[in-house]
Amino acid sequence: MSKKIPLFEDFIPLGFGMNTTQPYSTIAGTSTPTTGYSMDSIVGPVINFSNTVAENAYKYESNDNPEHKGADYIKEAKDHVCKKIDEAYEKRCASNK
Repeated sequence: MSKKIPLFEDFIPLGFGMNTTQPYSTIAGTSTPTTGYSMDSIVGPVINFSNTVAENAYKYESNDNPEHKGADYIKEAKDHVCKKIDEAYEKRCASNK
């Protein structure tokens, strides 16, 4: 059995005392995106979504089927998300013509 995929929150210091956490944009490297537009509006939802995918990939790999691999689950999730983004963009472009 492989080790558990860490959650994003595992890398952020939590608790009392001085706030040493960085804003989403700094953590995600989105403070200067290549497009010139801020990615701050999607960073929080993407982090939450990523944790959900990681948790489900771990469950998938941890089940009774030894052929199930977390990496396969993650690859399929990425493909699905990319297709949905492309579809939404195409629909948006078509509706603006």
